[in-house]
Amino acid sequence: MSIQQSFLEACQNNDMLKCAMLISSYKNEILQEPPFIFECVALGDVHTLLLMLNNGLNPNLCDFEVISLLHLCSQLDESDEVDLLFVFVADPHQLIVYGETPLISELRVQGGHYIDKNV
Repeated sequence: MSIQQSFLEACQNNDMLKCAMLISSYKNEILQEPPFIFECVALGDVHTLLLMLNNGLNPNLCDFEVISLLHLCSQLDESDEVDLLFVFVADPHQLIVYGETPLISELRVQGGHYIDKNV
């Protein structure tokens, strides 16, 4: 089993001790690939995200589709993770490829209406 698979399994099982041991020994392998990080954040909890942020994860990290961690957490309705990202100074104005901020994306996903000031 690879380091990433072990870390992902620990995230899924909320095994923070194992996560902490793995990230302290293999930080570069764990924190380098955005798709893997996003999967861990989606499957883990606020403690997983805190552990990753405390070990150097960029709170404004984007995946290959320019979706930020803040966008991901807001779309997953993970308010604790969103709050934590703000503590680590995540940019609420960061735009995704469609030109939307996390708030605008969330309103669109929830079927809400917003005023486009560019119209």
